[in-house]
Amino acid sequence: MKTSQNGINFITKEEGLKLETYLDVAGLLTIGVGHLVNPDDNLVLGDKITYDEAMDFLKSDLLDVERCIDNFIACDINQNQYDALASFIFNCGISAFKTSTLLKKLNMNDFTGAVKEFPKWSKITVKGIKQVHPSLLARRNREAELFNKELS
Repeated sequence: MKTSQNGINFITKEEGLKLETYLDVAGLLTIGVGHLVNPDDNLVLGDKITYDEAMDFLKSDLLDVERCIDNFIACDINQNQYDALASFIFNCGISAFKTSTLLKKLNMNDFTGAVKEFPKWSKITVKGIKQVHPSLLARRNREAELFNKELS
């Protein structure tokens, strides 16, 4: 299985699409759909790319996410669940997911427990204090909703 076009659209909407390089909240050079620019990209601040190039970056970035899902999820999941997990992992990171309670519950076939884990990943640190960020909580709720959505 791999991320569907619906999943790609979902991630693009959640991450946003920017065709000009910018510095993200962590000060990292970014472009497209949350693509962290690396030296091989030959891009500097202010450079522009096309929509197709942005989608190529996203699909390439998703390869690691998809390998993570394939290698660490030991239960059967449907396409909506796969896409929701792809969005979650794309945003939170592979390392965080591999040690998460969400993964542990999923691999115990505790889908109800797993879906309850999504909102727990909505905190940011402000002045050394972890607090819920409303837009991140909203994203996690949308991912949980997609995870629970019946296939049509």
